Amino acid sequence: MSSEAARRAPMMPLRELVDRYLSAAGNFGIPIGLSSFALSHAETERLFSSYEEDYHISRFLDFSQNAGTSVLD
Repeated sequence: MSSEAARRAPMMPLRELVDRYLSAAGNFGIPIGLSSFALSHAETERLFSSYEEDYHISRFLDFSQNAGTSVLD
């Protein structure tokens, strides 16, 4: 793996991300706070930004700020 690929690689496999979501939400389509993933602000930003860059996850996820602190800019 090149140093560029290693730098951009998500720190959490997509399967684990989905498992954490399902653990918090119980089922697909249920909104949860990003804090449910138990990551720091920087880790959350890096993780979701890298998945957006690689997989364009915004096609599948609906990010909104209904409550709480803004994490993704």
